[in-house]
Amino acid sequence: MKKIAFLLVLIFAGHSAAQVSRQGTIASDEQRAKIFLEKGDWPNLLTHSTYWIKKYPGEGKAWHYLGIAQKTLGQKEEAIKSLTKAWKLSYQRDYDIISDVGDMYVEQEQWDLAENAYRKALKIKSQSPDMWNRLVDVIFAYPHPSQLNDAAVALKKLLSFPDYVNNPDRWQQYAKTIDELGMDDEVVYDAYRHVLRLLPKNINAYEKMHTIDLIRGDIQEAEKKLSSLLKLDSKNPTANVYFGRQALKNGNPKIAQQYFSVVLEHANLPKRLRAKTLTALGDLHSKKRDFPNALEQYRQSISTDPTYLPPWEQVIAILRNQGNFSDAQKYYEKLLTVERLIARNKTVDDSVLPF
Repeated sequence: MKKIAFLLVLIFAGHSAAQVSRQGTIASDEQRAKIFLEKGDWPNLLTHSTYWIKKYPGEGKAWHYLGIAQKTLGQKEEAIKSLTKAWKLSYQRDYDIISDVGDMYVEQEQWDLAENAYRKALKIKSQSPDMWNRLVDVIFAYPHPSQLNDAAVALKKLLSFPDYVNNPDRWQQYAKTIDELGMDDEVVYDAYRHVLRLLPKNINAYEKMHTIDLIRGDIQEAEKKLSSLLKLDSKNPTANVYFGRQALKNGNPKIAQQYFSVVLEHANLPKRLRAKTLTALGDLHSKKRDFPNALEQYRQSISTDPTYLPPWEQVIAILRNQGNFSDAQKYYEKLLTVERLIARNKTVDDSVLPF
């Protein structure tokens, strides 16, 4: 029994010595790899890592360094394989390895795989601002069904970190994203408020906030936003349309005409805004009882955006007042067609026009 015990002691002692020797060798190999990495000596890092793996094929760090060298030397397919191998050997617990895997997929524009890798990294370090930032970039890089929702969640988290709480670009992305998602107006308003805090001359933020002010019924705040818009851009179409209409309501047709003329100078004016402006000009002529010019403006509005209904109604009213019931009926029937198409979410094209 004593001999058996003695042999066991020798065996365990030999095993422990071998383990210490192996660990020492690995530490030495890793130290050499770090030196090559710090120097940017990629060929030698590649050679050394390959040699290291031949000695210890199950050493995840060796595969990681090999993947880094391959990536830098342009061997992208091999790098992905090496980094994936390193990730598996690390028992999927190494943040740096899976981060590098994600970066490799980004370089290859395999966005869904990159997103998956970054999410795995965040399971290891959930409070990494850098990784949340990378995740946001990847989410926006490719269209997918849950893109906006994913982006909103990731951006909200990113903006909670001190390094990003004052990042104007990310606040703009967040505000635009939750606005497109149709989130609560107050949440959207608060996001754009942050945008203005960081970018006091941001025209889009003023326009969005003014719209929400109007929905709230806060006319005074809405007009403040629009006044600020005009100071930043005297030709801003949103502000000029609004103040033109106000001038018209207040019995100042000349001032209204000036505002509307400024709007129509814009070559790339959105169709709906152009239609509204032309309708407002039609209203201006109607107030002056200049019905030929009013009809002309209303018809232009209808041609610009047939789904904007107020000019249809105005044309029908003028034609009836003039006793032109035949044309009024044509417009009325076409208007009903447009309303049915809108209700069914169908396309409304020029075929509905009565002229």
